[in-house]
Amino acid sequence: MIRSSRRPARPTRRNLNRLWFAQSTSLVGLQTGSVAVPLLAVDVLHADASQVALIGTVSSLPGWSHP
Repeated sequence: MIRSSRRPARPTRRNLNRLWFAQSTSLVGLQTGSVAVPLLAVDVLHADASQVALIGTVSSLPGWSHP
C-alpha cells in the first residue's frame, strides 16, 4: 500500500470569502424575487389584493419556493 504524503486541504480564507459572497448573492436574489413577483403580478397581470396574497401564500409553501 502506498501512502500519500499530502495532507488534506485546509479551508482557506479565499474559500470562506467565496462562500460568503455566494450566500450573500443568493439571499439578495431571493429577497428581490419575493418583492418583485407580487409587484409584477399587480403591474402586468392587474392582480387584485387577494390574488397577490395567494401568490405570497403559495410561494411560502415548502417545495414552491427556491431552495
